[in-house]
Amino acid sequence: MKGKFLLLGLGLLSTALLIALGVSWLHAGVSGGNPAGLNPGSTGGSAPISNTQTAREAYTTLNQWLSGWAQDGTVVALSCTFQKEDKSPAGWTFQVYSPTSQQLANVLIEGSDVWVLRQLAALYPQQPLALDTWGMDSGAALDTWWAGRGQLLWSQPQAQTLALHLGTRPEGGLIWQITLLSQEGKVLDFQEIPADAATP
Repeated sequence: MKGKFLLLGLGLLSTALLIALGVSWLHAGVSGGNPAGLNPGSTGGSAPISNTQTAREAYTTLNQWLSGWAQDGTVVALSCTFQKEDKSPAGWTFQVYSPTSQQLANVLIEGSDVWVLRQLAALYPQQPLALDTWGMDSGAALDTWWAGRGQLLWSQPQAQTLALHLGTRPEGGLIWQITLLSQEGKVLDFQEIPADAATP
């Protein structure tokens, strides 16, 4: 796939963070001040890479493919990671599930390209994301983190990888999980941001 391999050693049934880290390197790039697609806006960082998809844009591409894979295909989780050295657009990895066929798949979306990274039988029923309640896109979640403490933390020498994951809270509702990691994989920061649409 474009002459490069994606690291997916932890499997489809691993935790949300480990799924995100499975694609922690996608393209070798040039060092940059902000994660690709961070889009800090008025926070004063360097200009974002303009052709990085948001999670919602990637989902639109996935949705066009999904019915061809399974008529009852649903999204279980979605993740993306940025490397500090990498200014290339990052892809989004979706975990999708078909209740009828009891199949799981990890699917990478890069622009309009769809790559099936892995597919296997589901060992137990999966809980789909309630995307009809999805309000906050990835750009807004990153802006929130960046404006709060993210810009300072990302500037630290030990900061290496930024992982985003959209999942479901135990009590229900969508949540963005943003994790900052060192080169050794140590968690430097973790923040959860509600992703549900605002209730009128």
